[in-house]
Amino acid sequence: MIRRRGGNRLAAAVVLCLAAGTLCPARAEVIDCIAVALDHQTITLSQVFEDIRLTAFLNDQTPDTSPAERKRAEERLIQQWLLQREMELNHYPAPKPEDAQPLWVQLRARFKTEGDLQAALARYHLTESKVRHHLLEEVATVHFIDYRFRSGLEVPDADVEDYYQKRVVEWKQKGVTPIPTLEESRADIEEILQKERANQALDVWLADVRTQMDISYHEEACR
Repeated sequence: MIRRRGGNRLAAAVVLCLAAGTLCPARAEVIDCIAVALDHQTITLSQVFEDIRLTAFLNDQTPDTSPAERKRAEERLIQQWLLQREMELNHYPAPKPEDAQPLWVQLRARFKTEGDLQAALARYHLTESKVRHHLLEEVATVHFIDYRFRSGLEVPDADVEDYYQKRVVEWKQKGVTPIPTLEESRADIEEILQKERANQALDVWLADVRTQMDISYHEEACR
């Protein structure tokens, strides 16, 4: 997601209008400053706002530029940069544009016409190419996480059975009938538990990597 790779963390601020979900007033000027500095890389305020708009567009929501949402966007960008760096260090093959096509088709189905799609992109100050690029990055991230943290991950039978018993209780409370057998549920439960444990391993890895980096936030300077 982070597209500005180089640059000194003390680089001069650039004056431009940041359209963060709303149109900028005439002649308004906003300083595009460094929001986060990590080692020799930077995340700018405009990148944070772009991530907010992208996330809102994909979720069909109104962009939220509150301090809390800006913080969440910063964390998403930090995580994405760390994963991209790991992929590059390990020479992980990049996906092809067509690999993200199913996600684009699913997104495109939300709009009745091409005009509706283009109008929505304009409202969020995005372009089709930017959204497609973001989807391709998401595909690369998901594939890498599966390869790095899920590949070869086995779930003990005891854990599958424990999870199944919890589901049985939930199904009974909801009046589900007939209740699936353990064997009928096994594949889905193993999938769920593998994803949960891969995410847990990812969180541990991210926390460890962050301790090895100099990450500093500059929210006050961006106000």
